[in-house]
Amino acid sequence: MDHSAALIDELSGEDTAGNRLRDLVLCLDGTPGQGSQFLDQTGFLRAGYWAPATAGYDIHDRAGVEQWVENAAAHIRAEGIAPLHALVAGDVAYGALLLGARHPELLTSLVISDPLVDENDEQYWDTLRDVHVPTLVIASAPEPDTDITKPQTVAGGVDNGVFVIIDGTSAPAHRTRPASFNEWASSFMTIAEGLRALHPAE
Repeated sequence: MDHSAALIDELSGEDTAGNRLRDLVLCLDGTPGQGSQFLDQTGFLRAGYWAPATAGYDIHDRAGVEQWVENAAAHIRAEGIAPLHALVAGDVAYGALLLGARHPELLTSLVISDPLVDENDEQYWDTLRDVHVPTLVIASAPEPDTDITKPQTVAGGVDNGVFVIIDGTSAPAHRTRPASFNEWASSFMTIAEGLRALHPAE
């Protein structure tokens, strides 16, 4: 069950989770022109947004995903915004996991909304074992018997994975239940920043 509470200061109307986070939140997308799906996050979390200049991201296209990862890493470095919290959804989950495995120094945490992954891909499982960045997986469960196998494999497969289910809503949770999603995400990001401060990268 989702036990969320408002994080916005009703008196000022200006205090958002993004103000309290030290590191930037960046929404990463696989297709250009889809930034509207993260409007609730760019507002409440004061998140930035990045997508490749051209379409072509396909979870089943190994070369395409590899290029996406390197383009995302290059963007983060060029902007000088690392380390940051990466937020992704759906089939972009695998690319983000690969980013975390290949370039952990760029990420403070990884937050994934309703990941869509290919469980038949052996490289997917290999990638999970290489991810040590704190990772929060948030899954929607509109019905009690909703299949949440895919998001469970992500949270259970990475080294520092946390799994949250938001009941009674359809995917993707960051759009259908943004207040709950944003609270879980911002709380997790705050914890991840504390962990990074205790164990800074060498």
